[in-house]
Amino acid sequence: MTNPLNTTLVEAVGDDNGRYVTEWDYELGTAGDEAGTARRLAYLMGIPNGDRTGGADPRT
Repeated sequence: MTNPLNTTLVEAVGDDNGRYVTEWDYELGTAGDEAGTARRLAYLMGIPNGDRTGGADPRT
C-alpha cells in the first residue's frame, strides 16, 4: 500500500495462515475482518480514513 500524501511511504502486507501481517511482522487483522484491517493499516501509515466514530482507536 502507498500513502497518497507521500508516495515514498509504502507498506507490504501479506497473508500468514489467515492473519494479515506487514513485512515488519505487525499483525493487522484476520481474514474476514478486512474493514478493520484496512483501518489499522491506514492508522499505521498515517492516512486519514474518514472514520466518524469520534476518534475511536482503530487498533481495536
